[in-house]
Amino acid sequence: MQSTLTLDDEIIIAIRRISQAVEGYSRYLWQEYSLTAPQLGALRELEKTPLATPGHLAEKLHVSPQTVAGILKRLEQRGLITRARDENDRRSFSLQLSDEGRRLSNEAPSLLRDQFRQELNRLQPWETTQILAMLQRVATMMSAPEVEDAPFFGESEPNASAGLT
Repeated sequence: MQSTLTLDDEIIIAIRRISQAVEGYSRYLWQEYSLTAPQLGALRELEKTPLATPGHLAEKLHVSPQTVAGILKRLEQRGLITRARDENDRRSFSLQLSDEGRRLSNEAPSLLRDQFRQELNRLQPWETTQILAMLQRVATMMSAPEVEDAPFFGESEPNASAGLT
């Protein structure tokens, strides 16, 4: 039996599958752990680097200081992190995971972006270069706006389109 789908249709279906995978993972992360991918990324980074500063987190997560501020506000409201003033510079503070933040960081699944990176590492360099070129072209064709140099794509709560991270 021959498919009646055009090549255009097949491409659009593939894009929709990618979008649904990201949305589904984001929904799962929110429903099961009440976390967005950027929040989980911040918890994981704080586990690796105790007493990190917001600036350090922004750099490691490749997001703006404003985005980090929103992430930290929500994590602090939930009691997942604490802030401590720097004794030498009272304007500065460091961040630390609470016991609950550590538990969630350890319990939650790996970020979708980490799983994807593992799959990319299995490919030949020319294949990853080809994927990059095609995805950049697709993004341009869809008039997708430029984003921060970021593995995270948003900070909204239940429907965070931040699942790939």
